[in-house]
Amino acid sequence: MFPETYYTYIKMDKTSEETNHKTSEETNHKPSEETNGTSDNCISHTQADQSDWALQMAQDANGKRMGYLEWPEYFMSICFLSAMRSKDPVTQVGACIVNDDRKIVGIGYNGMPLGCSDDKLPWRKESSNPLETKYMYVCHAEMNAIMNKNSADVKGCTIYVALFPCNECAKLIIQSGIRKVVYVSDKHHLKNSTIASKRLLQMAGVECCQFKPPRRRVVIDFDVINCTSMTQLPDSPPRASAAPSAGTAAAASSEGEGDTGRLLEAARRDLSQLITNGDVTGATAAGTEIADVL
Repeated sequence: MFPETYYTYIKMDKTSEETNHKTSEETNHKPSEETNGTSDNCISHTQADQSDWALQMAQDANGKRMGYLEWPEYFMSICFLSAMRSKDPVTQVGACIVNDDRKIVGIGYNGMPLGCSDDKLPWRKESSNPLETKYMYVCHAEMNAIMNKNSADVKGCTIYVALFPCNECAKLIIQSGIRKVVYVSDKHHLKNSTIASKRLLQMAGVECCQFKPPRRRVVIDFDVINCTSMTQLPDSPPRASAAPSAGTAAAASSEGEGDTGRLLEAARRDLSQLITNGDVTGATAAGTEIADVL
């Protein structure tokens, strides 16, 4: 359905899993080279934000923005956004089910069952009493996504999920008719539940592949809609005369026609500044005053 460059197919054999695990451990335990307490490869959030913004706003020869999310990025980002709804203090997982038309037909995240208060049930991982751990109660993201489907069924669909499904979720995936699993992390690949999951999915012919994000992160900034580059207001056309306020309009009449150009330029700067600052009320008022004068 999507370009294969976004995926890395998994190998089901245990030898490959053990090798990957050892490599991961060696990487995680390798001392980092630091200078003055800062890694050479580390950059500030501000620098990263500026870099991400520049990439997102880049345009092609026709003016089309090039930094948009590709479909796989979009669906996986929805998984991570949905995961932010989870109350689990350790692991937040989201899942997103997509059909062949690239329509989202189900979304879910790990949480307690409907009608069961997440304030009264335990969220801890360990306890001397198994009934006091979250594992007895939590519904996984895959289960919730399948149960939350907004279509008659999810046969032939693809499920995007942050973490490789456990064996119980694999059963649901197979039984629901989902044909492809796209995941980000396989950190539990040596657990029996994951090994059993891969065995089941392979036997059922469900395709499994790992998503390799082309960008390090996707940022949601609620202020970006107010940026000047995002505004839909066109540039103001030249006018014979204009005034940003009643005060400057009066000054224009007293100073004569020779100052009309200067006042027009000042009015345009004022209005542009109001738009840049996101002052919709001020910009509207200024525009109304200018229109009244004209």
